[in-house]
Amino acid sequence: MSAQRALTVAAVIAAAVMLGVLAYLYVFGTLLGYQVSGFSGDGPYWPMTVVFVSGTAFVLALLAKAGVGAAHKFSASRQSQS
Repeated sequence: MSAQRALTVAAVIAAAVMLGVLAYLYVFGTLLGYQVSGFSGDGPYWPMTVVFVSGTAFVLALLAKAGVGAAHKFSASRQSQS
């Protein structure tokens, strides 16, 4: 598996986790009225921690993918010049 493909898979997994937890917070917290997060009362703090960590992983995977793509283009242009 290439580096860009692995970074794409990592970004997709991180985005899916983040969106899944946000959907959980919306459905059970907003629509059904449960205390699903410590920020909305007496609830657990893990949902917002998971959203923060998965969001950070998503952004880092996208930045790394952009860096790998730029490195490939730079390498290809250097090889074509010589």
